[in-house]
Amino acid sequence: MPSKPSKKSGGAVASERAWERALAGSEGAVIAKVEALERYAAHVADAERAYRARDQIEALVERLPRYEELLAESGADALSMPENGHLTGEADELEQALRASIDSAHELFRHLDGPEQSG
Repeated sequence: MPSKPSKKSGGAVASERAWERALAGSEGAVIAKVEALERYAAHVADAERAYRARDQIEALVERLPRYEELLAESGADALSMPENGHLTGEADELEQALRASIDSAHELFRHLDGPEQSG
């Protein structure tokens, strides 16, 4: 025997709609936070790559005096100065990229924390 559809009171319908709006709002907030976390993860990966590259360049820069000695001994010292400047420039660019990634990560954390609330 088919059951009759139940009739909801006006208050029940209004309450159900309020719950649906709240659920939709919560879903939107969760989606926004997940997207922000995904952007943060991408920035962290970029920062990690930049940090590793910076470490590699610093290791190379530490070896430059020995390379300069070898070049001087071989009579090719004139070639070393442009290369030194090039490596120093790359190290500076990587450091700037790392700092930008860190700043971006801080900004995403502020977004994830939500608006500041006065207490």
